[in-house]
Amino acid sequence: MKLLSKIITTFVIAFLIIFFAFYFIFENVIIPEQLKDTKQKAKELTIIIKQLIEDTSKVDIQRLLYNINKEDSSLSYLLIVDTSGKALFHSDFSRRYMVFNDSGTILSAKYGKNIEQIYIRDKDNPESPYHGERVYDILNPIIVNGKSIGAVNIGISLKSLDDLQNRYRNILFIFILIIIFLLFFITVTLHKIILKPLKILVSAIEKLRLGNYNFVYNKNRKDEIGTIFTEFEKTSSIISNYLIDLKDSERRLKSYIDKLPNINIKLDLDGRVILANSFFLTCLNKNIDEIYGKKFWELVTDNSQLFKEKIDEAILKGKTEFDCRFIRNNCENKIFHFVISVVKNDYLDNYLVIDGSDVTEKRKIDNELKQRSSELNALLDNLPGYVFFKDISGKYIAANQKFLNSLKKSYK
Repeated sequence: MKLLSKIITTFVIAFLIIFFAFYFIFENVIIPEQLKDTKQKAKELTIIIKQLIEDTSKVDIQRLLYNINKEDSSLSYLLIVDTSGKALFHSDFSRRYMVFNDSGTILSAKYGKNIEQIYIRDKDNPESPYHGERVYDILNPIIVNGKSIGAVNIGISLKSLDDLQNRYRNILFIFILIIIFLLFFITVTLHKIILKPLKILVSAIEKLRLGNYNFVYNKNRKDEIGTIFTEFEKTSSIISNYLIDLKDSERRLKSYIDKLPNINIKLDLDGRVILANSFFLTCLNKNIDEIYGKKFWELVTDNSQLFKEKIDEAILKGKTEFDCRFIRNNCENKIFHFVISVVKNDYLDNYLVIDGSDVTEKRKIDNELKQRSSELNALLDNLPGYVFFKDISGKYIAANQKFLNSLKKSYK
């Protein structure tokens, strides 16, 4: 998952947690508490009306119910019904003497049950101004001599709770819109100040890997992102300078070894060619691009196993020397004395240097001297008597076998 997706997911999860927390609190705390207060208010008012009935006349009861309902907008209706459900008194004069014979009213007025219920007013009468109004309906029986003679019925409108719930839902809707806007704003801002610079940095790293060290950034930033870019620019500059120095050193080294009349080759520790002088390239009749990165022993197929073993020996011991006849093109049948050494540069990188000196003539002269020496010894051995030669310091430099045998006998 990309960084932007992770950020958006985190914000969405945080928003959902906040949203459902508000919704839970409202549905399970605020609304139930409001409904609880409404129930308590209705119960207290029922008790008060029952007490007042005992001390007032019928005319006073009618006016009393009307005045109480008028003064309290939360009251939907107040009435007193007989055992048949007929409204003997009603806070709405037009509904006096109407019969309310629903099961809750009959149970309370006739059978003395305390009833609490959510009641929908005039749900079967669409023309009524009270059609569909939700009320919290309480019926409290009037008991005389142990017998129910009617009931006090109070309905408290739940419109305020419904309005509160609707307002809350509107608030939640606005809250969702604000959160969506904030989410969009934060995402755009984060993309601009963090994600986009990081993409630029990633692109710069990819270019750096391909050899492009020209890195340009906004130097006005003084925050952590600016610090990262500054440090990256310093690192890029150091690498660039290092490579410039390295290339300059290799150029000087190549110029120097090209002038040498010997084979001179630079290898990495795996035996791959890094640099080779003109003398060696002339022997192979190739250019540097053709052999760069190839294993050295693959280029000298006639002695590949010998060179591979000697390179391994040099890596193990640090240095090795040997003679080898080089049978390749312009260096055909020439004898070289090779020295393979492990070298460490200023940057603590190890590599191998192979230096091969042409010793063909030297070996030829050595062989001739050995042959002449053998012929001289044979001639001296055939001479009669004792033959020997001394230098000016008195040291023996040559003698025949007869003279040498005499020296052995004298020592015995």
